[in-house]
Amino acid sequence: MRDFHHHLLLFLYLFLLSLYQVTLTAPKAVHHRCRDDQRSAFAQLQENLKFPESFSNAELWDLKTDCCSWEGVTCNDAGHATQLDLSFASGEDGDSVSLEKPNLGMLFQNLSFLVELHLDYVNISAQGSNWCEVISQVLPNLRVLSLSNSSLSGPLCSSLLKLHFLSELDLSQNPELSSISPSFLVNSSNLETLDLSYCGLNGSFPNNIFRFPKLQSIDLSENLLLSGQLPEFSLNSSIQYLSLKNTNFSGNIPLSISNLKSLNYLDLSRCKFYGVIPPSLANLTQLETLDLSFNSFNGSIPPFQRDGVANLAFLSLEHNQLNGVLNSSLFTLPSLQNLDLSSNQLGGQLDEFSDASSSLLIIELSNNNLSGSIPRSIFNLPSLRELNLLYNKFSGPLKLGDFKNQRDLVFLALSGVSVESDNRSLAYVQLATLYLPNCNLTEFPNFLKNTEQFDWSRSFQQQNSRLCAQLDMENNSHHIIPFPQSC
Repeated sequence: MRDFHHHLLLFLYLFLLSLYQVTLTAPKAVHHRCRDDQRSAFAQLQENLKFPESFSNAELWDLKTDCCSWEGVTCNDAGHATQLDLSFASGEDGDSVSLEKPNLGMLFQNLSFLVELHLDYVNISAQGSNWCEVISQVLPNLRVLSLSNSSLSGPLCSSLLKLHFLSELDLSQNPELSSISPSFLVNSSNLETLDLSYCGLNGSFPNNIFRFPKLQSIDLSENLLLSGQLPEFSLNSSIQYLSLKNTNFSGNIPLSISNLKSLNYLDLSRCKFYGVIPPSLANLTQLETLDLSFNSFNGSIPPFQRDGVANLAFLSLEHNQLNGVLNSSLFTLPSLQNLDLSSNQLGGQLDEFSDASSSLLIIELSNNNLSGSIPRSIFNLPSLRELNLLYNKFSGPLKLGDFKNQRDLVFLALSGVSVESDNRSLAYVQLATLYLPNCNLTEFPNFLKNTEQFDWSRSFQQQNSRLCAQLDMENNSHHIIPFPQSC
């Protein structure tokens, strides 16, 4: 009896073991997460896409596979598509895919779980101007809507405010959006990013949008007919990026700009701003780019110091009406690479400075009233590539050999300064362009006679002798200066 039980247990053990091995080797059924209604919606979408000739494949997806595994598609655990990104579908030559009829409402009516929709470079012009209203109605859960370069037509409707969860809106590069509704995005308190650059917008921009508590980035650049003014900024503002470049915005920069503690990029160039630049800009510690060029600002330059704007890399205040003395501390900012203060009314002398910036590449101070000697500290800027001091009131003398340690220098422009062409070698300087009008030169600079940096013949043919003419030796004494024969 005991042997019987022993054999029975052994038999059961072997049976279960074999059954387990069978289950291991048996092919597993593939689980498709994609729901039928989602697959059907994507199939209809693909059917209505017109591909450019440069597109290597006439289909985006293999409809026999799980749609949740397709490129550009992301699903939730229930098999609903939550993200659709067709920006990868542009042709090899940048040709865009076109979305033909039926309308967007029919295509997206079964994709209401989408929280992100990216149709960048997908031409949806066939949908007319109702794209805005349709998307707002059929995709109420959208958090991200990106339709850059999609051939949209306007006007921008107010129905987008129905997208209560919207945090990112990119409609850039659609030059026919035209007018903008006063109630556009009103009370869109979740908005973090707004890009309406190059949209051909006109009219007045609703400035309450600048006050949205979560707004971090706003780009309205290159809308020449779009007007507006900067508002008073609140203490809790989150703005990091603000560009109004080449718009019709006007007025003063409010003193409350100092509340933008996270601001790292500010471009108000080519607008109609005026008044004094708030000194508090020099205390925005996160600032990396500041461009206020081509406006009508007056008064003095904010007192930028090393500790205040340690991250500032680009500073352009050119073509304004700024006056007063230029503080040499600008040349010591640790991260500054490009400094352009040209075409203002700055005067006085430039003081010598210590702690010269090792990052400064470009200095543009032309067309001002700066006077006195050029500070020798300039020659201690090790990375300098371009120096333009034309049309000031600097005095000399100055020796070209003073620049011998600035081996990356490619552009040098001086005028009205007594320049001596000494015999010290500039063989290691990479100079390619040299302007020296009214500099009392009496001989051709020796270091240029045998230099390999200049292509004399090409310069002469293509640019009216880039060097022979750009050396611009006019009014450099009554002596005849011998040019190289190739000139």
